[in-house]
Amino acid sequence: LFPRDWSVCAGNLSPDMIKLVCGLASEGGAPVWFEPVSVAKSIRALPVMSQLTYISPNEMEIQALADALHPCVPRAAPSEEAQLHKATESLLNAGAKHVVLTLGSQGVILSSSSQYAANSQCANKYSHRHFKALSASVLNVSGAGDCLVAGSLAGFLYGKP
Repeated sequence: LFPRDWSVCAGNLSPDMIKLVCGLASEGGAPVWFEPVSVAKSIRALPVMSQLTYISPNEMEIQALADALHPCVPRAAPSEEAQLHKATESLLNAGAKHVVLTLGSQGVILSSSSQYAANSQCANKYSHRHFKALSASVLNVSGAGDCLVAGSLAGFLYGKP
């Protein structure tokens, strides 16, 4: 692997394979994107959280991850924006550099620790930016997360942050 290359892991991989891919990417200086794929498989990211450059859970997946990291913390309704920010911050505190929280028709929230945020003059410890979704007629959401990852990576590889 070369530093400009990316590694992508999906929750469908075995926990051992996820650790192997993340370890090799880390050794080679390659960034890693983890796509959880389901609530049950999302927690496979926990042992490698500090090696993840990006993780892209949906609302249910991020809550499962946050609950696994902090099982004794009560939570509010998952649709509350402050609660979603708290959940993303738990992943950032666990070592992920950026969290792309997918919200379906509401778009995505990009959360980063201020040291990794594009705006390095961020006064807070975390940066949260909500990108609204474009209006669309959706027939099926299968593969939507994969398309988000692929499009984002294509942008990074072609120098479009």
